[in-house]
Amino acid sequence: MAPSKTETKPTENPSPPRTLEEHLAWVASLSAQRVDLRPLAEGLLQENFGLRSALAEVREAQDELREQIDVLTAPEQYPAVITEVHRKGTGAVEVFGGGARLRVAVHPDVAPERLRVGARGFISKARNCLLEVAGVHRDWQEVGTFEGYTADRTRLLLRHQEQLVAATPAAELTGVELRKGDLVGFDRDGARLAYARLDPPGKEDMFFEATPSDRFEELGGLDKEIALLQRVVRFRVQHPELAARYRLPAKRGILFEGPPGNGKTKLARCLARFIADLVPAGECRFMAISGSSDYSMWLGQSEQKLIARFMAARELATSSDVPVVMFFDEIDALGRRRGSELGSGAPDRILATFLSQLDGVQQVSNLIVIGATNRADILDMGLVRPGRLGDVKIRIPAPNRKAAAAILTRYLGNGLPVVDDVSTVVAVLLSRLYSPRGEYAELAKVKLRDGRVLPVGGRDLVSGAMFENIVRVAAEEAADREARTGVAGVTEMDLAAALDRELRGASALLTPANARSYVARLPQDIDPVSVELLNRGPAMASYVRSA
Repeated sequence: MAPSKTETKPTENPSPPRTLEEHLAWVASLSAQRVDLRPLAEGLLQENFGLRSALAEVREAQDELREQIDVLTAPEQYPAVITEVHRKGTGAVEVFGGGARLRVAVHPDVAPERLRVGARGFISKARNCLLEVAGVHRDWQEVGTFEGYTADRTRLLLRHQEQLVAATPAAELTGVELRKGDLVGFDRDGARLAYARLDPPGKEDMFFEATPSDRFEELGGLDKEIALLQRVVRFRVQHPELAARYRLPAKRGILFEGPPGNGKTKLARCLARFIADLVPAGECRFMAISGSSDYSMWLGQSEQKLIARFMAARELATSSDVPVVMFFDEIDALGRRRGSELGSGAPDRILATFLSQLDGVQQVSNLIVIGATNRADILDMGLVRPGRLGDVKIRIPAPNRKAAAAILTRYLGNGLPVVDDVSTVVAVLLSRLYSPRGEYAELAKVKLRDGRVLPVGGRDLVSGAMFENIVRVAAEEAADREARTGVAGVTEMDLAAALDRELRGASALLTPANARSYVARLPQDIDPVSVELLNRGPAMASYVRSA
């Protein structure tokens, strides 16, 4: 009988190995039994490398936690700014920190080349050692105007809000030669350090636009005024030799006067466009300034703004062949009669500065200054004399019937869909407005201080801007109606309704204080004391406004 073949099987351990010796003995028994150990080796290697990766992550997390703990448990430090560096082996600097100026030692780890006036750093809790230095502090809070140096030239004298402030130059400003009037960024409180010279605002930013696109052809009812402007400007631009031969002085100052809304600003823009068409350069720079925009609560800053504007305009006009037009709207804010502001000399000083700048304009050949006002009666006589803004005085009145017809015809005949003939619609609308016995003959009554009562009618309140808005409102109504019903065109009723609304609104704004600005025929020497609105329609309520 043949002996039976016995298969070799690994001996099963009665219990799983627990210690290293038991694991080694178990592996030795498997090897003696010729069991394939490759799967076991692969599993052990995967487990080993997995544990290594996890251990690295744990160590990284521990390092981060250790850094956070170090930061949280580090001694207190205070921010400071270096105000003076001692270079003669003292190992100390002066800083401003914690609201006080201090003299502190420098930590050995701080490189000497990092010690610069204006640099930011941190001092110890005891405030006796500079532990760390960062970059130069650039976050200054104030801007001052350089006036000069102290006697030893170690500090700058800066004018800020009409106060003279002494500031120490930071490292970046050391060696920079400053001129009177330069702008300097500095910290007024605390360290009193000056950090950098600043470039002034770009002069180009002072100009509204290169050349206005407005043209005289867009205006209606001002043919006489336009012709006068064109004649004065054209002659001196195209025939300068004749002007010199006849000893005709240059007309560089123009004053527009009249009630609001009648085209003074538009006329100035059109003049700039007209000049651009005359000169070889083909352009004209236009600077628009509101008279009150340069006022500042700080003494002297209003004058500085005015000087900066005129300086920019003169430099551009003299450095190129491009003419410059400066337009001051509400010129009465700058040019009110001297002595009329009781208790303050600031307006008089501003006016004196303005007049001196106007005198400098006469030497610039291609610079024109235009002023506009609703109240020419309150302007200083020195402002409106010839040689300043009195070279050319133009009254821009409220439109009469002829001018109103020209304005309305221009707006309605500019491609606007009108149901009826434009001239017929305009004639009907103006008959309602200018009829001596019509519904707009009296909208209000102004009582004067001497007891007289003067009626105010629609013709006293209209303006070019009002006519433009009447056409716009009527067009909006017609467009909305066409969108809803399909019926197209601006009708006579649309215009009549818009006219009524504008006139009622304008009369409701009348007060004793502003009545003279709207109603030019009121006497200048007798003040209005009350305005009574007349009840002539469902939208009006009768009441009296008293001074």
